[in-house]
Amino acid sequence: MLVLPAQAQNEFGSKADFIPWSASRAGQIVDDLGSVPGAEAVIIDRSFYAQPFIDGAPIEDEGAQEAGHGWSSAQLKPYRLISGVAPSNSAEIVVPSSVGVSPGDPVSVNLASGIESFTVSGTLDGEGFYFADSVAAQLDPGVRAIGIVASPDSSIDDIVRKAEQRLGDRGRIATGSDRAALEPEFVSHRRNLGTQLVTAMSALGLFTTVFVVGSTLALAMSERRREIGLLRAVGASPGQVRRMVLGEAAAIGLVGGLVGAAFGVAAAPALRILLLNLDVQPPDFELRISLWPLLLTVGIGVLVAVVGAWAVARSATRVAPIEALLTAAVERRPMTRSRWVAGLVALIGGVGATVLTATTGSDSRINTAIGAAMLLIVAASLLAPVVIGPIARIVTWPLERGSRSAAMMLVRAELTTSTRRAAATAAPVIAAVGFAVLLSGMVQTMAAAYPSEQAEQLRGLALVTSDGTAG
Repeated sequence: MLVLPAQAQNEFGSKADFIPWSASRAGQIVDDLGSVPGAEAVIIDRSFYAQPFIDGAPIEDEGAQEAGHGWSSAQLKPYRLISGVAPSNSAEIVVPSSVGVSPGDPVSVNLASGIESFTVSGTLDGEGFYFADSVAAQLDPGVRAIGIVASPDSSIDDIVRKAEQRLGDRGRIATGSDRAALEPEFVSHRRNLGTQLVTAMSALGLFTTVFVVGSTLALAMSERRREIGLLRAVGASPGQVRRMVLGEAAAIGLVGGLVGAAFGVAAAPALRILLLNLDVQPPDFELRISLWPLLLTVGIGVLVAVVGAWAVARSATRVAPIEALLTAAVERRPMTRSRWVAGLVALIGGVGATVLTATTGSDSRINTAIGAAMLLIVAASLLAPVVIGPIARIVTWPLERGSRSAAMMLVRAELTTSTRRAAATAAPVIAAVGFAVLLSGMVQTMAAAYPSEQAEQLRGLALVTSDGTAG
């Protein structure tokens, strides 16, 4: 368990940095909690900047800002000594085995006070640099966390209840996942990047699925107009036709959801490796397979399929019984009025956002550019029935002229006269490919553009430090 102090509010009104206890106040809290039944040890945890130098060069470490600790904090971690002993004086240090030094070797560590030399007393099978508690108290006088180690046969809930009574309003006790409040900022940053990426991938999947299901069913319904007209001729009501179309979509969504869930479980290890290679998850990121997310995804698959088929079901109910007597059908209009409106709105919005990308401030330029790309992809998908005819004429004209068979002529005639059918196949491909390309660039955008965007806001400001400042 962790005892944490109060948190200060940032400029947005939300809780942010911890307000450290003084050394004397933290010592008093330790004394008060030390007599709680079941508490095997109550330990002050100090975290401060520490970065080793090997051959005159610093070892890169995103967690260097909080890598230094007092040796007593090692009791709060799962790490153990591999070699050597604990630091017994202010000149000794325990380092991770990954640093590549052995007990007795000298090592230079950059601290808030500057680079200092220490003697390695031991190596650890984990992260962090551990100094004598007296050194840690000098480097980090304030205390932001106190750990409580429970005895093996004690009840966590009982310890928490009794500890809260003695702690009062001086802080709060965190257990389980709530202890993540103390995780390093770079870990939270990576997790947020990973969450954004996975969320974008999920949104892409949902959006593309709606397009694929809707376009596929629209194509299928156009092929079955005579069948639907025959059903209407023998007495089928519009509600029965609607339920038939939506039922088919639900069945497709159920089968697709089950197959997708199984494929997702099989592909999860590969996705984990990808996220780690992209540095958008903490190094200890692990997989856990649970049943409820799989059931949820299957349910979402059915729901998305029904949503994609809703417009098709409405048009199917308007098929007249006379359609059963027709042997051919000619498209009266390439798009519905609602699709025209949605496509033009997306196109105007995309063009407007593109203009804003070149004129807006640096703090919102990246988000504006991403929004412009998304709107233009949506517009291309919605307006595909209008533009696919002229594009087909241009692309197929040289092929038809150079071909001696009638096949290319038939292909060209089909594409130019049945633009809605051709667009039903092309629109999902446009959406899927467009968003896949956009998503593949999101990682580079988040990794490079956002830091540059923040740096741009600081242009013109100066920071003066003394020569040789640590870090």
